[in-house]
Amino acid sequence: MGPHTFEFVLPPDAECCRPPPPLTRDIEEGDTVFPVTLAVGFKEAKLRVDRSPSGLLRCRSLFRADLAVPGQLSVPMSVLSATGLCTMTSSDPSQAPMTKEVTLAAGQTTEISWP
Repeated sequence: MGPHTFEFVLPPDAECCRPPPPLTRDIEEGDTVFPVTLAVGFKEAKLRVDRSPSGLLRCRSLFRADLAVPGQLSVPMSVLSATGLCTMTSSDPSQAPMTKEVTLAAGQTTEISWP
């Protein structure tokens, strides 16, 4: 039978994922099943915090970095979307820290603001 190339083709509007490179396998004649596994990678999510007082944002369940606010951060993704709690600590010590639930999606920008 010979070599066969397998390719994962994403829809044109798929902003979330990176297709794996094509995979070529030698297929032998007969009734044997040849499993082929192609793993799709996820693009980074972006978190943007522009319309907020200055401070520091921590989202430990989503990423390890501290984000200086205002600012933005690219977050590597291993799943299509992830939700976690983010805590904003203002540069103004008279302001109490504020916590919000934030959802990041692969290949998309999430914008959050703090009152």
